[in-house]
Amino acid sequence: MNPPVRPVTRVADNATRAPVRPAGYAGRYADKGQKMKQAVLASLFFLFHSALVAGVPVAPAKPEVTAAAQEAARKAFSSPEALRQSPLPADTVAIGPRLWAVTIDARKPFATETKDTYATVSPEIVSKWKLAPLDIAMITDPTLRSVLTEASKSGTLVLAGAIMKRGNAILPAFILAQVKPGDFPLSVRTPTASEIEYYYSLIPYDLSDPILVIEGGGHAFICDFDESMRLFYVEML
Repeated sequence: MNPPVRPVTRVADNATRAPVRPAGYAGRYADKGQKMKQAVLASLFFLFHSALVAGVPVAPAKPEVTAAAQEAARKAFSSPEALRQSPLPADTVAIGPRLWAVTIDARKPFATETKDTYATVSPEIVSKWKLAPLDIAMITDPTLRSVLTEASKSGTLVLAGAIMKRGNAILPAFILAQVKPGDFPLSVRTPTASEIEYYYSLIPYDLSDPILVIEGGGHAFICDFDESMRLFYVEML
């Protein structure tokens, strides 16, 4: 197992301070490009502590960019076969904690191409979105367990994940494990304020459109697109 990377934090400079983001605090990664975001999200773990923040700002995209993302999503999620053949997912895709929790069986064939990541979130996020706290006692690697134990002092640890390669093959398998063939085509809409606030609580960078929600069959997935119009973050709502 590789040694843990240095944790990423968006708490100003003191990981023990209260779990709120001070007004005007700029420690969160700005929108510096999707490659950096992908590197952060695919790291062994990224640790930060966040409360739900009302009125999250989202940098707007040009209308034609948003329209193109919506059209690409509608096409990709029009049928199971379209999703399997879609180039929409990026090679590396970060998976949020709710989706990661229900893909235990779906990701078994891809064990060498996926991995766990970790984040600390506030108790209110855990409660509102029904996240499962991580049981640190289940971590067998002593170095990782030590780091996670220290991180747990500043928030509730949750388990998320990352597809490290072949996202266009693996992400559809994750989605299709949740959505039945008869639920297609899935619909595409803009996220609600509450959904944006939840996504913002899980990531260490600022938001920028296009961000869409794909839903159908009683399931909804928030999807973030990069500048190449490819999915690099997906979470089940």
